[in-house]
Amino acid sequence: MPEYSTVERYSKEKFFKRRVKGEIFSVDFERACAAVERFVELATAELRVSKLNIATVNLSAAEKFK
Repeated sequence: MPEYSTVERYSKEKFFKRRVKGEIFSVDFERACAAVERFVELATAELRVSKLNIATVNLSAAEKFK
């Protein structure tokens, strides 16, 4: 699962136009929830791709040792 700092960075980038002051953003609850859900979708997809790449490398290595 992504680290807190990654989620925080994503949120700040997503809502930078809605920054009020410092760490304060003007975002309604539904929009904030939708952004978090989207982040989870992206992070999950990225994790699946990483696992697929690792499996491909492992399979390629196994093929060489046959």
